[in-house]
Amino acid sequence: MADTRTDSLEQLARELVELARSVTIAAAPFLAASTGVLTPRAEALPTPFATDGAALLMDPRRLLDDFARTHEIPAHAYAHTLAHCILLHPFVGETIGRPAWDLAADIVADSLADELLARAGAPLAPEARRREQIVRDLATELGDRLTTERLYHLLRRGAHADEREAWAALFRQDDHTRWYPAPEQDQPKKQATGQEAPQTQMEQTWRHTAQSLRVDLETLSRKHGTLLASLLRELSVGAHEQEMDYRAFLRQFAVDDENIHLSDDEFDYVFYTYGLELYGDMPLIEPLEYRQERRVRDFAIVIDTSSSVTEKVVQDFIDATYDVLTSEGGFFERTCIHIVQADRRVTSDTRITSAADLDRWRRAIHLYGGGGTDFRPAIDYVRRLQAEGEFSDLRGLVYFTDGWGIYPSQMPPFKCAFVFYDEDHRPEIVPSWAQQLVLHPGQFETMSVYGRAGGHH
Repeated sequence: MADTRTDSLEQLARELVELARSVTIAAAPFLAASTGVLTPRAEALPTPFATDGAALLMDPRRLLDDFARTHEIPAHAYAHTLAHCILLHPFVGETIGRPAWDLAADIVADSLADELLARAGAPLAPEARRREQIVRDLATELGDRLTTERLYHLLRRGAHADEREAWAALFRQDDHTRWYPAPEQDQPKKQATGQEAPQTQMEQTWRHTAQSLRVDLETLSRKHGTLLASLLRELSVGAHEQEMDYRAFLRQFAVDDENIHLSDDEFDYVFYTYGLELYGDMPLIEPLEYRQERRVRDFAIVIDTSSSVTEKVVQDFIDATYDVLTSEGGFFERTCIHIVQADRRVTSDTRITSAADLDRWRRAIHLYGGGGTDFRPAIDYVRRLQAEGEFSDLRGLVYFTDGWGIYPSQMPPFKCAFVFYDEDHRPEIVPSWAQQLVLHPGQFETMSVYGRAGGHH
């Protein structure tokens, strides 16, 4: 009898979720394909909904109790959870700050759920009005660029500490527990099958879904694209690129080197003296040991010194870069690094040949420039240095910038990477041949600490 009642509750809950899905598609038809990715599954939860990116987990009792109390189809909560997946919120790494990410993701997803459903003319409940005002205030604080990443880093820097608990309760619509990796002891042992983990497969599925949705919004559903500017902006920012490991990024500008060294611990004095006794003045010495090391090779750093880039963020970037480079195993004896400053033209060039040079330069940084931004002169300048034989093995160029400027139309004859210190740049105008990495001021301090400790971010 109990099983029959449970089955009935689950069936009613599924019908309620299907109604929520229908309401969402009716309000935003371009989401039809996205809703089909999540498979509903009943499970006991602390909230009506949850997701791991593959399933739409639902708690039948909570869903039906809420419906009995409010007489409202849970379309808002459904759209909120769907927005999490479209914006790739569940697919985060182990280094993410959970409380800040949970709150940032909930605020953005809830705002988008309101925008997706857009009940024109419908009176807002007091809680909904409160949420709307918070979102409006945060958008103003962030320069009208409210994205999950920007809000996350604002919260990570300690902003709104007194309000977070109340905000979390106000914006929470679903449970996020399954977003985060379980402790290692609770995870099953990985099998060497060569197959991707389920979460990785789902992340790729949602990446493709988000990409298709963005194209749809910009073409077939242009009228929705105008209304859903914030969704388009979030889809443009992408899958949390700012969480990329900057240490790993810089390692591509180092190369493997066989360094000869003698180990005192392994030196065999018996073997040495036996040779002297046996052959007179000819000691027997074992071959020297060789050790593989990664050493910094030639590359160029270009710093955007336009008026929009502050000396503080440049200082943080250079300090973090110094910590990473000096912890990688050292510089080659003939390392050549050029630190170029440029706005619309090249304004300064400093040649670095050792860690000591880099340390001296970073302790007395002075920026030259302050005009607009054109990336072409600095890239052309480095190309000329290469042609003149300044570099023996140019590994590439790193351009630190806010991203607003004129890009070259052709790929230079070396690897080129643009490092953006905020996601306000427009990734769609960055040339396809250029690497992109997004950093935030709040990340620099963490990278410096890890760099000095020799660990990984």
